[in-house]
Amino acid sequence: MYLPVLLVVIQEIMFLKNMNKAVIVANGDITDLETFALCCENAFVAAADGGLRYVLAAGITPDLIVGDFDSSDQKTAQDTGCGEIIRLPVNKDLTDTEF
Repeated sequence: MYLPVLLVVIQEIMFLKNMNKAVIVANGDITDLETFALCCENAFVAAADGGLRYVLAAGITPDLIVGDFDSSDQKTAQDTGCGEIIRLPVNKDLTDTEF
């Protein structure tokens, strides 16, 4: 249900910003924020829920935020200046990155 919409959003943003790579950041452990930031240069950056904290810690404004906001705060997501935020239902059988 969400995947076709998500793919269209990603394709549109990547086309408009002339990007040819994408980085999808999930919740986990990123210990080297400098290297992470280098990987995100000139890339479409999507933060999946808890991955938002690493994106923000690296000083990156994500192009897309997707999640049910059980691992991050929706107000923080709205305050990033990110143009696209997709809120997923809390009760689901898939993880935020599987959407």
